[in-house]
Amino acid sequence: MFTTTKLTSLLSGFAILIFASQARAQTVAEHRAGETIERAGDAKEARGVRQERKGERQEVRGEREEKNGARNLRRGERLEREGAVLKAEGHPVAGQMLENRGARIENRGAHQVAQGERVERRGERNERVGNRKVRNGAGEAAVGERLENGR
Repeated sequence: MFTTTKLTSLLSGFAILIFASQARAQTVAEHRAGETIERAGDAKEARGVRQERKGERQEVRGEREEKNGARNLRRGERLEREGAVLKAEGHPVAGQMLENRGARIENRGAHQVAQGERVERRGERNERVGNRKVRNGAGEAAVGERLENGR
């Protein structure tokens, strides 16, 4: 029937076929894993870009808020001066009302300047974080691509 040599070679052939199919299955699994990792990296990179843009918008908003605050500071000072002039001209109630209004506007301006600075700092931070996310996402996408291609 079968000799020992033939049986051994037949079993070796089956073993080689089994190992080859396992290797092929492992390659397919690695390929899928690589695609998944690459997609995750691309998604992280896109989120990082969005966060960078958000930071840029916040910086612009902060600058605008600071500018409005500075304008309100100047306007408040001017109104206070006009109120003092009215008081000196003999209109004490109108002068006091104008001074009070000027003080409120000046106070609002100071708050706007502070808020603008905070928003601007937050924007800078968001830009840095977004930049880091872009770098990390690109690195992860590269790892996924290498894994997908079997390198």
